[in-house]
Amino acid sequence: MRRVMQIIGALAGLAVIGTLLLDEGEIVTLETREGDRVYATQLWIIEIDGDTYLRSGRSNTAWLARLEANSEVLLRPTDVPHPVASGYRATIVREAAQSERVNRAMAEKYGFSDVVWSWLIDRTDSVAVRLQPLPQRPASSGAGSAP
Repeated sequence: MRRVMQIIGALAGLAVIGTLLLDEGEIVTLETREGDRVYATQLWIIEIDGDTYLRSGRSNTAWLARLEANSEVLLRPTDVPHPVASGYRATIVREAAQSERVNRAMAEKYGFSDVVWSWLIDRTDSVAVRLQPLPQRPASSGAGSAP
């Protein structure tokens, strides 16, 4: 029984350390819509040659299905107190070479955290998403208006 408790304690310690390590890096909140409902998903972000990319660990995630139905999304940085959302058009990357390039760039930027996630998620099923900024909409003169 003592040995079992030691193993459980060691696993709990590894889980705490792993959680701290996995939060490493630049994380953004992606807002997708389905009807009137807004969904928030936290993701890593990468820039390659001036283009911005996200990555889904699997091809069948709910947020990918939502952006296929409505490609206009909002992106909020998570490291600022009152983040301002920016509008983007999200496009799923269909070219295998570009998807692999996104995987390599994510691995380079996020280091050990990406390695750990790669142990948990098979990267052969990952999907890259390119974000293109939407034109800025003119500000409304009405108070309290939403973008």
